[in-house]
Amino acid sequence: MENENRKGVRKIKAERCLESVKIESISNIGVVGGRSLPPSYATQISDIVEYLLNKGYHIASGGAKGADAYVLSHLVEHDACDKGVVFSAWNNFKVFPVAVRENMRQFCAQQGSLIWGDSSGKDHPAAIKIALLHRNIKLVQASEGIVAFLTEGSRGTFFTIQEAIKKRKKLVVFPVGRALPQFKVVKWVPLTCGGCWENSYKAVYLR
Repeated sequence: MENENRKGVRKIKAERCLESVKIESISNIGVVGGRSLPPSYATQISDIVEYLLNKGYHIASGGAKGADAYVLSHLVEHDACDKGVVFSAWNNFKVFPVAVRENMRQFCAQQGSLIWGDSSGKDHPAAIKIALLHRNIKLVQASEGIVAFLTEGSRGTFFTIQEAIKKRKKLVVFPVGRALPQFKVVKWVPLTCGGCWENSYKAVYLR
């Protein structure tokens, strides 16, 4: 009986201790875009990442070439890897593009979060496509909002935008060399704050 009473006291103390701990959720903003996005956009993406970090957000990305690589470079170069998370389609470093592989290793070494995927990169092309789309779905699910640089022919970024709209996520799109995609439930409103948000549009949900 005495032992049971002691266990009960310890349990109550533990519960009170847990109640005193403030658990804060981390809000991610996904910054994504086409692999063909020119290097001339690297500075703008760097400025956007810095803006979001200063607002207290963490940055989610996909670990590919182009826009993802510019995001990764900023996190590594500014010692902000602990505020980033990369969602990978791959299950090992060797499958990352050569252009980002070293930065990925540094990102992980500097306490960045890497969510591995299922593909070895040697799977059937259909399986690789599924792994890439699944990565994008996980990124959207884990993010409060998405910033997307949409280039012509970037099916992955278009898919990510679709997923963000399905989930009614905050969404800002930079159309690069193409028109904005049209959706029945979205009205595109230009952002007027200028700076790194120049030429971007936010999604306003109609229903």
